[in-house]
Amino acid sequence: MSELATNPPHTPTPMSRAQIFDVSVLEDSHSRLREPVGNDVLADLRLDHVLASLSDNGRDELVVELFTCPPEDLDTVEYRQEVAADLRDPSVRSAVATFRRGMDGIDERVLSATKASSSDDYHWQQRRRLVEAMAAYTTLVRDLRSWLGDVGLHSRGMSKVREYLEGYATSPAFMDLAQSTAAVIDSLDRVQFHILMTTGQILVTPAVEEGSYTDQMVTLFERFQDGQENAATGKRVSDPGISHVTAQIVAQVARMEPEPFQALENHCRRFADFQDATLVRFVLESGFYLSYLALIAPIEDAGLVFSRPRIVLHGKHLQALESFDLALAGQLVTQGEHVVTNDACLDGPERVLVITGPNQGGKTTYARMIGQLHHFASIGLPVPGHDVELPLVDTVLTHFEREEGRGDPTGKLEEELVRLRGLLEIATPRSLLVLNEAFTSTSLQDARELGERVLEKIIAADMLAVYVTFVDELSRLGPATVSLVGQTAEKEPDRRTFKVSRQLADGDARALAIAGRNGLTYAQLLERIPS
Repeated sequence: MSELATNPPHTPTPMSRAQIFDVSVLEDSHSRLREPVGNDVLADLRLDHVLASLSDNGRDELVVELFTCPPEDLDTVEYRQEVAADLRDPSVRSAVATFRRGMDGIDERVLSATKASSSDDYHWQQRRRLVEAMAAYTTLVRDLRSWLGDVGLHSRGMSKVREYLEGYATSPAFMDLAQSTAAVIDSLDRVQFHILMTTGQILVTPAVEEGSYTDQMVTLFERFQDGQENAATGKRVSDPGISHVTAQIVAQVARMEPEPFQALENHCRRFADFQDATLVRFVLESGFYLSYLALIAPIEDAGLVFSRPRIVLHGKHLQALESFDLALAGQLVTQGEHVVTNDACLDGPERVLVITGPNQGGKTTYARMIGQLHHFASIGLPVPGHDVELPLVDTVLTHFEREEGRGDPTGKLEEELVRLRGLLEIATPRSLLVLNEAFTSTSLQDARELGERVLEKIIAADMLAVYVTFVDELSRLGPATVSLVGQTAEKEPDRRTFKVSRQLADGDARALAIAGRNGLTYAQLLERIPS
């Protein structure tokens, strides 16, 4: 087993944030991250679906960390917003995405070239693959330098990457790698030999005008290829390095012409760790943005808008126009269905959005939208909607109905109260609390009294909240509460529009909730009445 097989030049693994380099597209200096968002919050806001798409179902650990752990300081949030804005430029995004794909391909070559083998028969084929990976790497670095040199960059992060590339691509170390790699490949391609096939034997002898060994072996063994095509390129696979016979031929040629092969060996050992750590870090970090931009691309193509939010560090002003639930929008766009957008606003003394209206009328989706807006803004990503201004929250907390305890109203109520108390204990004036259909297991009077007590604590703590409820009175507790109502079609009261608008609650929500609970809504009655 070779030394390089046990110590591969680079194996792509998640990098710890403790490995800080001077050049980063995530932060200007080492910043502190908040505690991870809880799994309950991710599930309640359907952010778990978004995260699964971004992180390859959790395999990309850096994306998981960046998505679930917002930075504590506003400067880091704005630093990421700048980078995301640069990457929204198609030319910049294309350059970075191409570089990432190229680096992934290089990693695959390196792993193939350095994987452990029980036989030394393929030693030279592995070395050749490794030096070709180095050649691809030097070309890729130069290409990225050229691409980024031709585009306008405005973010601190991407400007640092460009500046770093200028220095790295012209450094003596990189130039040495590029020149040595090219010389080794040229030397190998100049090796000439003669192959004579007889019954049961293949003879390899020196020759002067027979051409390079690579061309000879491709031509000689092409007739034995199975004709399969590469799924990515559509070209027929023709790799002379996969045959045991060709491996023996190369080994014989190496014994006849040892100098270029020894140069290849020395080169691979000398440049074993040829990939620059800062650029490897850049590949990993940029994936955080590119995966999100790829996720929202089809939604934008459907006519919906994402924008960079203005962040308010002091104050509670909240505004978003034509916003929506990202997880739901992705699903609807895939199915070719229409996505309903909504506006949101809190101003002056307003702190709590109280949402009432008919069941399945978009109330919970609206609440999720508010929670998602604040989460995406807190991690520096574009948010659904335009003309968005949000306070920088320290955490988003949620209280949604849980499956457990449904058969025992008393137990369910107790469980709700315990959870709510825990949330209120950890919330701060900079928190956002999203409550969905609390206290549905109890009587109307109890739900009203408990809801009032919860809202009084929220208002006293000066935090932001969204409260989805069937208790209309909760929307009229004072200037801190804003009444929102899920709308129905004007001429078809039973048809939901999924629009949520500022409007005084009129009692329909409670009536519809009671009727629905007892199977007495208009639609339910029509189903039960024989035609």
